[in-house]
Amino acid sequence: MLGNPALSRESSVGRMSIDTEQKIPEVIVTGKVLGIDLGLKDFCIIHDGYKTSKYANPKHFKKHQKNLARKQAKLARKKKESKSREKARKLVGS
Repeated sequence: MLGNPALSRESSVGRMSIDTEQKIPEVIVTGKVLGIDLGLKDFCIIHDGYKTSKYANPKHFKKHQKNLARKQAKLARKKKESKSREKARKLVGS
């Protein structure tokens, strides 16, 4: 169920918040134990007593690191306040 929206303004940024109410379903106790391990090497390892499931870490940054370094080097060589520097800055994402 949605509540009343509230608008606020902080400096030049406007924000809108909406209150909501949600029904929380009842928790059914089954007596089973589930273990979840979050890590860096493996994103998630789940063990339910019978089976262990591994989910690989996607490593998005490492995958695109070489391309990002190349784009940053190109940006560093551009002349300040030029249109080509602005285009390169948008490619880098800064």
